[in-house]
Amino acid sequence: MGVKIDLEDALCTLEDMRHEDIDEGVANALLKVGVAYLERGKDDLAFEALDEAYYLCKKLENDTGRAQVCLRLADVAWLRGNWLRAEELLREALIVFEQENDVPGCLGAFERLCETLSKAGRYDQAKECLIKALKIAEKGNDVVGRLFLIQRLAPLYRAMGQLDRAEDAYRELGKLAHEMNDPQRVALALVGLGTCQAEQDRKTEAAEILIQARDVFLSLGQMNRASQVEEEMRRLGCLAQNDQDTKEERGK
Repeated sequence: MGVKIDLEDALCTLEDMRHEDIDEGVANALLKVGVAYLERGKDDLAFEALDEAYYLCKKLENDTGRAQVCLRLADVAWLRGNWLRAEELLREALIVFEQENDVPGCLGAFERLCETLSKAGRYDQAKECLIKALKIAEKGNDVVGRLFLIQRLAPLYRAMGQLDRAEDAYRELGKLAHEMNDPQRVALALVGLGTCQAEQDRKTEAAEILIQARDVFLSLGQMNRASQVEEEMRRLGCLAQNDQDTKEERGK
């Protein structure tokens, strides 16, 4: 977790900018103050600062600044559980990022929009957001971006009951994680894949996959995660299946 913005320092800077009567400086300082309040969970004070920053960015026709303020106002809406307002703000920011061909900005906004839509139970629209973002990441050869987006897409497919697509996404996630030498994400992808297979009553395949995941966690010294995988296998009925398969193999 990053170091919080020094609120007192941010407020002093804002006071200085107001004294100098420089709108752009005031807007930047307000954004910083708004973020500082957000970091402390003070949504009312954050909104007050960010709302004024938004007004100044509109007045200055500073679209880039307005997009950044929209992202933070969306955070305020999140704190208040107002998913519809968060969506409106994120879409407003997205328009700016797309116009400016800001790839990281687009990917970040799409990812947050997906989270917002998922919170509102609008899984189909959340999925479409991630698919659009993936196309942008693929076009820009952004492997890291693809990794994070697929990591969100896979469980979304699963939540929607689209287990075949979820399996494909988990396999892609595992492949990308392997290419990036990220064994922990490889293991997490295996857990997702194994769980999908177990939910389709393919217990033997699921047990093999989940054991692989457990062994990766053990090799990383992550004993708690390994135990969690075994607990999940028990819950899904895969641990018993694995024991039965082992006995049958020994009896041959």
